[in-house]
Amino acid sequence: VYTNNTSFVLSNGGTVTTSGIRVLLSTDDSTYSEVSLGIGASKDINCYSTSIGSGRIRCSFFNNVNARYIKVVVTSDFSTTNIYEVEVQGV
Repeated sequence: VYTNNTSFVLSNGGTVTTSGIRVLLSTDDSTYSEVSLGIGASKDINCYSTSIGSGRIRCSFFNNVNARYIKVVVTSDFSTTNIYEVEVQGV
C-alpha cells in the first residue's frame, strides 16, 4: 500500500503505532479477514515479514493466502491520508 502518510512506523513490540489504516482480504467480497500490519500483532491473517515507512506498508505472508478482493480502510483520524497505489502479487 502506497500512501501520502509517512507517519507509519513500528514500535518496539513490532506493532504499528497507529491503527489509521486497515487491510482486509476476501475470497467472496462478503466476509473479510484483517491483515496484521505488524509482526506480533494478532489478526486474522499474520504477516511473515513487514516493512513500514516512507508512506509504504509491505506485508509478506508465510503461507499462501487465498483472496480475490482487497480493501484498504482509512479511519477518520487519518482522513487526510490518500491511497496512491495498492499492489498485490501472488502465484
